[in-house]
Amino acid sequence: MKKIFCLLLCISLSAANTSTAQQSLWTAVGADQGLPDPNVTALVRVPGGKLFVGTAIGLFSFDGYTFCKVGLSGNRKINPYINCLTTDGESVFVGGRDALVRLNPATGQSEIIYNPMSCIGGIMDLYFNHDKSKLYARTHCGVMIVNIEQDSFRLIGSIKNPAPRKFRIVSDDEIHGFVIRNKFISIHKHIETVLFTDTGMLDAYWWEKEQAWLVVKQDGLYLLDGQYKSLNKLKFQVEIKPNENRWLYPDQNGGFWIQASGKFAFLRSARDQSPEFFENEPGNPFSFTSNTSQAFFTEPDGTRWVGGDGTGLCYQLPVGGKIRFLTNEQSGVQHFWCFRYEKETHKLLCGTTAGIAEGVLENGEFRNRNIHRPAGFDRFSVNSVVELNKEEYLISVYREGFWTFNKQSGKFSVLSGINKQIGTQFVFGIGEASGNRLILCTQFSAYLLDKKTMNLTRFVQPAFHNYSIYSAIEDSRGRFLMAGGFGLQIFNQDLKQIRYFTASNSLGSTLPSNVIFDLAELGADKYLIATMGGGLCLFNFNDSTFRPLKLATDPDNIFGIMPAGNNTFILTTSNGLCRFNIKTGESAMLNKTNVLPFNDFNQQAFFHDENYTLAGGEKGMLILRSEDLNNVFSVSSEIIIRKGEKKVNSLELNSDEHSLHLQLSLDRVLPIEKREFRYRIPGIDQAWQSLPLGQNTLVYNYLPPGDYILEIELNDETGLYKTLKRSVLLTIKPHFFQTWWFRALLLLLIAGAMFLLVRYFMLLRLRWKLNRLDAERKIMLERSRISRELHDNLGSQLTYLISGLETTGLLLKRNNLEKTSGNLDKLQSAARESMQQLRDSIWALNPGTMTLQSLIIQYEKWVSRVAEPYENLQCTFQIEKLPDIHIDPLNGLNLFRIMQEAVNNALKHSGANKLLTSLHAEAGIIRIEISDNGKGFAEGGNEGTGMSSMKQRAETIRARLAIESAENNGTTVSVIIEKNTLSGL
Repeated sequence: MKKIFCLLLCISLSAANTSTAQQSLWTAVGADQGLPDPNVTALVRVPGGKLFVGTAIGLFSFDGYTFCKVGLSGNRKINPYINCLTTDGESVFVGGRDALVRLNPATGQSEIIYNPMSCIGGIMDLYFNHDKSKLYARTHCGVMIVNIEQDSFRLIGSIKNPAPRKFRIVSDDEIHGFVIRNKFISIHKHIETVLFTDTGMLDAYWWEKEQAWLVVKQDGLYLLDGQYKSLNKLKFQVEIKPNENRWLYPDQNGGFWIQASGKFAFLRSARDQSPEFFENEPGNPFSFTSNTSQAFFTEPDGTRWVGGDGTGLCYQLPVGGKIRFLTNEQSGVQHFWCFRYEKETHKLLCGTTAGIAEGVLENGEFRNRNIHRPAGFDRFSVNSVVELNKEEYLISVYREGFWTFNKQSGKFSVLSGINKQIGTQFVFGIGEASGNRLILCTQFSAYLLDKKTMNLTRFVQPAFHNYSIYSAIEDSRGRFLMAGGFGLQIFNQDLKQIRYFTASNSLGSTLPSNVIFDLAELGADKYLIATMGGGLCLFNFNDSTFRPLKLATDPDNIFGIMPAGNNTFILTTSNGLCRFNIKTGESAMLNKTNVLPFNDFNQQAFFHDENYTLAGGEKGMLILRSEDLNNVFSVSSEIIIRKGEKKVNSLELNSDEHSLHLQLSLDRVLPIEKREFRYRIPGIDQAWQSLPLGQNTLVYNYLPPGDYILEIELNDETGLYKTLKRSVLLTIKPHFFQTWWFRALLLLLIAGAMFLLVRYFMLLRLRWKLNRLDAERKIMLERSRISRELHDNLGSQLTYLISGLETTGLLLKRNNLEKTSGNLDKLQSAARESMQQLRDSIWALNPGTMTLQSLIIQYEKWVSRVAEPYENLQCTFQIEKLPDIHIDPLNGLNLFRIMQEAVNNALKHSGANKLLTSLHAEAGIIRIEISDNGKGFAEGGNEGTGMSSMKQRAETIRARLAIESAENNGTTVSVIIEKNTLSGL
């Protein structure tokens, strides 16, 4: 095919030719994390501890989540302005306006020495002697010498004016210093000696690492040896402005920060010829925080902290220091679309929305940039640049077709013939094939271009398969794979379609998305497929299957695949820049949650070789050295656990401490609020528990006594932080009543008590059975006795009645009416007596009716009846209000018989005319007295049958019987019995 050129006037935008260095990535922290003052004056960190930040309003500590105000106690209020900070590895020393403070970070306790040199500005610098047993505190009025041994923090001496502004400690009584911008002096025991003079010196600092003075002069930086004999200019030079107040800022990691020409340079050593430069870039929040920074601190791992005068605090991770960021605004374009790097000449060509940005990529920086585009075009979106021949590049321009770009002149030529042949101006890129051929990707199809002859051949496909081709490759077997807007097409060496896959057709039912952006061959007929909406998947040509692959943060859109060796690929995605190992399945993501300034990358805007890895995204382009990729995608860290200010590896809580409050952080003090901690205690938590994002306080409100293992891990979905799980042994001491021995003793006591209780109830039941048997026995005995009574009394009475009736019958036969009438009267009286005795026995045997009150009523009736024949007998009853108690029938009958016997004896033998019955009930005792005024009897006389019967009955009912009598003085019978006894209890 004939090559047709249309030469156009081209323009080169020299305005875009800038030498501005690309910024490495910085992140600002401050008010959102709780730092209220943007004026950061000093920074220090005890190894493995928190970062301490000095400000104009006080001292703050930072654990990676929040800033906490540190209280500096004393016997008087001190000025909160912090001038300087330093550490001996254990304590933090704070130089303020009017005091020097030693702070123990582990306990939060502080010791204060108030400044005896009341000068404006207070303590400006702090220096240790060689063995760190003394601290020299510089003020504008002199030097305080302080003993800082473990048990001693006291002022032991001073050096009055004139004191050097910057000095080194030679011995305990000698210092060397730089004063008044022109000389070095020695002060030995208050004797001043001039060591070196140079009127051109502006500033100087003792560089312990180099054992020399770093000197600033107007024409550059110099190194003055410790013997003050040799002043040598450094190879690295910066432009010094003599009107600055300060030029040198020591870093605790051994380097120096130099302020020059509105920028800062970090000098690692005196031999460093290419130090890094940092400056604040307007409109780039990921650049250096401030050009007026004044506090610097570099961690051993390379993490940098910088505090500004009114601009707060920023930090740079080692990862961020290895990534250069060129913003779209800084480069003068809207988007980067493709890259071509020629390592022999270090030339970098970037396809952008504004044309081709051409420059030199060297030492990680894209310098001497020029933007080329044809005249008359405001927008010229170049999405692919490949070499056509020694003089020209072939480029594809979205909506403008294919062009050439001359390497020397920078002129553009449109390929009108080719554009006419493909029939569309919508072109998406150029792929490289074997045999000096190129694959042109267009809106409707793909074409194979021979670079020598410029002949164009279209890939053969069914008409209804015409669709946009975004990317194309030729594999090791000579097959062509086309990724586009409606699936995947595969062509043979004859350019004929042999396979076609979409998300819905029968052959490729597992293709997760129809839109494919890129492909990469793995070998053995396997390929990586980058899709939009379906993530990354693995395609197996042999069985026509697509297997989704898991990536960190689960990005939906994969734009580019860059093979990086050792089964590793670098992917540009909608969630960031990802490294993926196809063999292990491990992945890590760089994005806005950890280090990158943006998440979303551009289609085809990626490049990788052994020197550099480039990626273009929504805010600009990233530049990485390929040798740094392993370090960039892996940050090792360790979880730090604190209780208060104390680190813990194991924890023992007292019996009154059942709640747990722990603070979690990493050994690298960096803001990790975009990640979260997970924790669990097996046996307490059924699953892992997660702290909310931005919180690092772990709380258990109650833990039962026992031994536990608390497991903690960092839940980082990006996979960047390689942090091992931490396990903490927890011991919760029990109260004495929660110990095993107490529980065993309590169990033994309960068992003993239950045994005694069961035994008691068994004995009670046995006693109840015995009492019941005894009662039944008594009833049987009483029934026997009553039957005998009935037999003896009632039987004799009935016998008497029968014999009397027989006698009366004989008298009637004889007609002896007088005797008959007398016998009938006697028989009538005997019958009535027998009936009454029978009623008394029946009443006594009825348990439902036997009460004390019914007993007394029955007794009163009986007495009235038996006393009726005695006309001169006066019967009196003195009965108190009777308690309502039930009486055991046998006990009641025995008591009734005792009372009857007492009355019968009085009626038959005493000859009394007065009979008194009294009853008293008090304190559970019932007392019954029956007394008469008869003739009585002398004590010690013979007891009759009735008296013996009364005593026997009293013993039966466990009553006390008392009989008091005297001749001619009456008789009193007393019965005393307990209520419970009477009731049968």
